[in-house]
Amino acid sequence: MTVYLDVLVAINVFINYLLLLGTACLGGIPAGRLRILAASALSGVLSACILLPGFDNLFFKIALCVLTVAVAFPNRSLAGFGKNALLFLLVNFVFAGAIMGLELAFSPKRMAYFNGVLYLDLPIGTFVLFAGLSYLLVEGVSWLSGRFSRAQYRVRVQKGGRETVCTGFVDTGNTLADPYTGDPVVLLSLSAAAPLLTAHQQLFVLSSQTKDPAGLRLIPYGTASGKALLPAFTPDRVLVEDARGRVLCNTGRVCVGVVAERFGKGENDCILQGEIIGRTDNGLAAKTVEKMVRR
Repeated sequence: MTVYLDVLVAINVFINYLLLLGTACLGGIPAGRLRILAASALSGVLSACILLPGFDNLFFKIALCVLTVAVAFPNRSLAGFGKNALLFLLVNFVFAGAIMGLELAFSPKRMAYFNGVLYLDLPIGTFVLFAGLSYLLVEGVSWLSGRFSRAQYRVRVQKGGRETVCTGFVDTGNTLADPYTGDPVVLLSLSAAAPLLTAHQQLFVLSSQTKDPAGLRLIPYGTASGKALLPAFTPDRVLVEDARGRVLCNTGRVCVGVVAERFGKGENDCILQGEIIGRTDNGLAAKTVEKMVRR
């Protein structure tokens, strides 16, 4: 069988994307699709190096695994990173076992699996069709799992010596960023943000007729009906805790956008980005931050 390098890389980029997406679904890891795509592209390209002399060794494979998980699921907590890496390895072991079982059972002539790298000798049309159907299947399962088992988090937003506490969830489709600072934007309902805003600022959020933003920034964003402006502010700190009280995020490098309505049929006051989970300022580990908050 003739192996074409471009086909090999394309196949492994796609497979790595599915494996990383499966890892995120299995572990309930909030992660943006762009990060997963970047990690799968990097891993797919570097996996071709295994075919080169000197790269077919355990050290290179471990380094590739660590790098892939670090790009796809950034986490300042060593324990959290280790958990994500183990889940990724588990998904890879299941996939490798399935491929080896397929080889032993059917001995397909158009498939080769060597050193952890899969190659399919398929016409480009067949591969594109297979890739598209697989992508739709995984995305559909991911959407259903997120819809019926969406995890809720306790969110604390601090600004000017004041604090508001509310319930929120991670929406991986939320990729809004502050165009000036590049910081991710967390969406907060007006009812939750009210303790942090002046009466004039609250009126601005409620009434489009009020032209003075009263100290709030306006961030452009797109909707199904067109472009709009989102009133926002920079908090002193945003802390995110899970159901066990573990701090998953403690950062001031974030922007808070304020909307009039609550989210999720009125059950939540905050929409988080997967990008901020695991982010802690000053390099503090999440476990250390948790101890500081509880004192």
